[in-house]
Amino acid sequence: MKNAIVLFSLLLLLSCAKDNQNIDDDLIMQIVNSDDRQALEEAQLPATVKTFSEEQFFDSFVEEATLVNERGYEVQYGSGDLAFFTLDGRPLLTRRGEQWRNARLWVVPCMRPILRLGEPLRPAQLPAAILEYIAGNYPLYTVLRGKLVDNEYYVGLSRGLVLKFDRAGTFIEEVSPFQETRCACTPVRENALPQNIVDFVATNFPEATFARACARENRLLLLLINGENRLILVFSRSGELLFQRG
Repeated sequence: MKNAIVLFSLLLLLSCAKDNQNIDDDLIMQIVNSDDRQALEEAQLPATVKTFSEEQFFDSFVEEATLVNERGYEVQYGSGDLAFFTLDGRPLLTRRGEQWRNARLWVVPCMRPILRLGEPLRPAQLPAAILEYIAGNYPLYTVLRGKLVDNEYYVGLSRGLVLKFDRAGTFIEEVSPFQETRCACTPVRENALPQNIVDFVATNFPEATFARACARENRLLLLLINGENRLILVFSRSGELLFQRG
């Protein structure tokens, strides 16, 4: 029931955005520019924020989360997108893109405000052509969720796999949780991983299999498949584990 309420609220919020109503721009700018900030683990976020992330960013992951005292939350995703929330976890939207160039976030060029969101979809709401393609080409996977963004469908499957389709339901590509980032993330082959990272994975996740990896200027991102689940490990370039995500 809680997830249904969150989904209804999100759809209502999206409807308001499309109707060009004014939404929370001032509060977002207060969150962006505040110096009273506390870093959080993903698990510390309100349930509504985590549900929003699962619905809107299942093709990415929560990279950083921040509590801004008496104002709200700021969440950065692996894609480079930023989302903002009230203290009770209600998602905020903005249309004032021109204000961002003077905001704190542009000090870190990998970050961008979300100006447009996708339409969350349950598996049964996906076009028949997409479901038929998945059944024929990914028979061992389960369809978990989907979304429609800019006339493209993103479909999340079990084992952390995400597929992209056009509006007609034609398959485009498998989506990496790293590929949409604004900062360049250079692909890294499994045999090119630093030895200390290889040793860490072998010791701590011996059953996991390599899916893909990429390197940014200051981080190395590693995607593993651990049974039926996705596992994202983020390391410093020296090989220190910074955090992991499911």
